[in-house]
Amino acid sequence: MKELHPFIFWHSDPVRPDETLVLAGEDFAENALVELAEAKGKWVAVKPVQKSRQCLKTVIPSEFRYGTWQCRVRQGGEVSKEISVNAPDVWWKQGDGGVDAAFPGSWLRLFGKCLNLTGNSKLRIGKKEFPCQEQDCFALKATVPENMQTGTFPLEVFNGSSWAAAGTLEIRERKRDERIVLDLLSHPNADPTGLKDSTLAFVQLLERARCIPGGAIIEIPRGRFRIDANLRPMTYMDSQLFVMENVTLRGAGPNLTTLWWPDKKEALPVLIECANNSSLENLAIYAQGPLHEVVKTESNVRIENVLIRANSYYMLTPLGGGTHHERSLPPRDQRGGPGIAIWGTNNRILNCDILSAQGINVYNGAGSVISGNRICGFGQHSICGSEIIYESNTFTGGMITGGCNIAMFGPTINRHVYYKGNSSRHLYSGDHECLTLDGHGTAYFGKVRNIGETTFDLIGGKIPFRGKGSMTDMKRTAVYIVDGRGTGQVRFLSSYSEKGTVTIDHPWEVPPDGSSILEIGVYNGDHLILDNMAEDGGALVQLYPKNCRCIVARNRGLRTGNINSLSRSGTWPAGGDFSRLTRFEISWYNQFFENEILAGNAWGGGVTEVDRWLGGESKLLIHGECKSRIVDESGTVFRREQTPEWLRTALGEKKLRDRNVSPSRYQIVRRHVIRSNSSIHIRGLVTDALIEHCTIADSDRGIRVDMEVDRPFPNNCGQTYNWNPDPDEQHPPMPFQRPEGILIRGNVFSNVNQPYAGTALEYAVIL
Repeated sequence: MKELHPFIFWHSDPVRPDETLVLAGEDFAENALVELAEAKGKWVAVKPVQKSRQCLKTVIPSEFRYGTWQCRVRQGGEVSKEISVNAPDVWWKQGDGGVDAAFPGSWLRLFGKCLNLTGNSKLRIGKKEFPCQEQDCFALKATVPENMQTGTFPLEVFNGSSWAAAGTLEIRERKRDERIVLDLLSHPNADPTGLKDSTLAFVQLLERARCIPGGAIIEIPRGRFRIDANLRPMTYMDSQLFVMENVTLRGAGPNLTTLWWPDKKEALPVLIECANNSSLENLAIYAQGPLHEVVKTESNVRIENVLIRANSYYMLTPLGGGTHHERSLPPRDQRGGPGIAIWGTNNRILNCDILSAQGINVYNGAGSVISGNRICGFGQHSICGSEIIYESNTFTGGMITGGCNIAMFGPTINRHVYYKGNSSRHLYSGDHECLTLDGHGTAYFGKVRNIGETTFDLIGGKIPFRGKGSMTDMKRTAVYIVDGRGTGQVRFLSSYSEKGTVTIDHPWEVPPDGSSILEIGVYNGDHLILDNMAEDGGALVQLYPKNCRCIVARNRGLRTGNINSLSRSGTWPAGGDFSRLTRFEISWYNQFFENEILAGNAWGGGVTEVDRWLGGESKLLIHGECKSRIVDESGTVFRREQTPEWLRTALGEKKLRDRNVSPSRYQIVRRHVIRSNSSIHIRGLVTDALIEHCTIADSDRGIRVDMEVDRPFPNNCGQTYNWNPDPDEQHPPMPFQRPEGILIRGNVFSNVNQPYAGTALEYAVIL
C-alpha cells in the first residue's frame, strides 16, 4: 500500500522545550513521526503523543535550546515539506509614514510572532543593520537611521536565533513644516471671553488658511471661544467647522483654550470635520444638548492633547426624563456619538481625554495609531479596520457603560489590530465586554465542484442571496474549508462571478474534494491582544465568532468575565437548507499565553441562563456550539438541535456522521494562571485543543471538558444535555456534540476540589 504524503498547514509557535508543538494538516498516518533539528544539528525523531489524520501533537525535547528549529513529518518514505518553528513571522509593519512606510530618524514597528526569543533582536533595511529599542515576542520597535536614503528596500528581522524576510519598506522624505501662522485674535469677531459668538472668526480664518499654498496653522490663545451660529462660508446655515487640508487648529493647552458649543435645537452631524492632512492640537472641546459625532477625520489627521467633554445629559436627569432647569432630554437618536470618529488611513489620536457617548470609533482604513488616551463613555466603542495600533488607553465607565470591540461593522475583513496595554474598569450595562470581537456574515456554506488550482464552482450556481450579517457584497471575503479533506485552510477571495465561480488568492496546499465543506464569509483575525488589564467588567477578552489566528497573551482580569474563544453554527430557514445558512462561524488557530485571573468572581454572570445561575465564574472558555436558530415561513424563530439524521439530510450525504461539523479547531492554552474561583472549560464541538503548564488555585473545579448542552438547568450547572422540547424531560449528554483531540498536559493544582471534571473527560488525553 502506498504511503500517504503528509501536508502541514499550520504549526503552533512560539513553543519552548518541554512544550507541545501542534501541527495542523492533512494525511497524517498512523506511522507518522515528527522530526526536529536545531540550527545545523541532526534530525531527531519524536513520536507524537496524540495524532489524527489532520493533527499531530508532539513534545519538544527538553534538551533542545530555545530557538528556531526545523520541523518535518516522516511517514515511511514520504516526508512533508520542512517548516521553521519559532522563526520570525512578521504579520505587518508600520512606521510614522503609515503601513510599510517610515521616515529617516523616526519610529518603525513590526508585529507578528517569534520576533524576539533571546533579547537580541535587530533589523536590516537594505544593507543597514541596527538594534531594536523595544523587544517582545510579538512586537518590535526601532528607530530608522537618520542617514537612510529614500527609496524602497528589503526588510529583514533577526529574533536572536534566525533571520527572516519581512517584505519591503518605503523610506520617505520628511518635508519641513513651513506653513505660516495665523492668530485667531487678529479677527475682530474672535472673543476669548465666551460672551460673544466667535464662529465667524473661525470660519473665515479656516477659509483663509485653505487658500494659502501649503496650508497654515491657526493659533488659538488662552480663552473660551463660543461657537453657536455655525456659519458655513458664504451661507448662514448650521454646519460643522471644516478644518481644511494642511490646516492645524492649535491651542495654548486643553486647560487654557476652549471651544464651546452651547445647546442647539437640532444636533449637527458632527462638530468638527478634519480633512486630509489636518490636525487639532492642545485645546478643549465642550458641548452639550443634542449631539452626534464630535470630531470626524479623513486620512492623515493628527489629534493630540485634546480634551473633549460632550454630554447630552449635562444638568439633566437621563433616567427620569422630563425637564430640568427648563431643559429637556434630546431625542434618543441625538444623545451623542463617538468623541472621535476615524475614517481613512494613517490617523494619529494621541494623549486625548474624552468624555462622550462613545469614545473613539474606527470605522475603516489602516495604519492608524490610537495611544495614551483617557476615555469615559456611556456605550461601546469600536475598532473596524486593519493595521491599527491601539495601545496604552484607559477606559472608565459606570452603571450605564458598555465596552469595546474589534468589529465587522462596515468592513468584511478585519486583520492586524495591535491591542496592547489598555485598561478597562467599571463596565456594567449591556454585554459590558472589556474587549470582544464582533460582527457576522456567511455568504455560502456547502460543497463545491469543478475544483481547479485556484478556482471552484459553487453547487447551485451562485451565492443564493447577499446582505447576510455584516456582508453587503462579495468583495474582500474569506474562504474556509471547514470539514472533510483539506480542513483548516483559509484563503481570500480574489473574484466571484455571477455564475458562481470563485477564484482564491493562492492555491490550496490540499484541494478540497467531494467530502469537503466550504464556507465563504467575513474574516476577523490575526490580532495581537497583549498586556491589558480589566477590573469589574464583562468578558476580559472575547474572541467572538468568527475569529482566527489571534494571540491573547499576558492579560489580567480582576472580577471580570470570561476569556472566551467562541464558535458556532447559526440561523437558516426551516427545512435545513444549508445554502441559506447565515452564520457558520469558525474559531481557529488561536493561542492563549500567560493570561491571569486575579479574582474569578465576576458580577452577575454572563448572558446564558446557566452563567447567571452560577453567579459569574470567570473561566477560560473554548466553546464549539452547534445550536440552530431556524426561521419558518411566518418569521417565527425556534431552536432545533442538529442530530445525525438532520445533518445528513441537510448536507445531502449518504452516511450518518458520528460527530457534528466542528467550528472550533486548534486552540492553544499555555501557562494560564488562576488565583481563585475560576476554571478552564472546553465545551462542545472543539477539535484539537491543548491545555498545558497552567496553574490553578483556590477553585471548585480546575479543567472541565464537556459535551454541548442545549437547555441548561441550575440543578446540575448545565452539564445535562436535553434535546427534547419538553423542558421537564432530561437526557444524557449526546456524543454527537462531543470534543475531540483534547490534550491536557503538565498542569498544577492547589486547593482545587476537582482538578478534572466534565461529561466528555473520557475523550481527552491527560498527561
